[in-house]
Amino acid sequence: MDDYNIVKSDFDEIADLPNPPKWNHNNCYFNYLLEFLPNRVGKCLDIGCGQGELSALLAKRSEKVVAVDLSSRMIERATEDNSLPNIEYICGNILEMTFADKSLDVIITTATAHHLPFEWLLTFAKQKLKNGGIFIVLDLVKAETLSDKVLWGFAAVPNVFMNITQTSHIKNGICSLKNQYYRL
Repeated sequence: MDDYNIVKSDFDEIADLPNPPKWNHNNCYFNYLLEFLPNRVGKCLDIGCGQGELSALLAKRSEKVVAVDLSSRMIERATEDNSLPNIEYICGNILEMTFADKSLDVIITTATAHHLPFEWLLTFAKQKLKNGGIFIVLDLVKAETLSDKVLWGFAAVPNVFMNITQTSHIKNGICSLKNQYYRL
């Protein structure tokens, strides 16, 4: 289990970086993730909302978005950069928060699940989602086999290309992402 004080401190520092790039390994998937949602949904929970880019996109299709992040600086940036009337930004540890059972239409988390106990996350989603609710996880995956390492090694070339074309410099390292779609 992660030391959440260290995670919070790390993401507070990231939030304070000047001129964050418009492209990164998470937001390049946001439009793809939205394809799994109907045109209009009720209440969404964005776990690990960061600076709120995905929360703002969700808000365009949702009655309400509850956007949670452990980092107070991320929440400040989200409020400054991506504030909309139907987004409620909350600074806190999702493990310590309460939501009514069957109260959420969508739970989405990007690059945060690896910080959480995965069994807890699945149980939480099953309990808190309404029948037919949608649970979307986009997260990091650890290369475990030689074939994973070889395949992801080839990903270095397009990764460098995307970083140069989208941000005008090489900023992000190689980051392997895997998305999983669950309908509970």
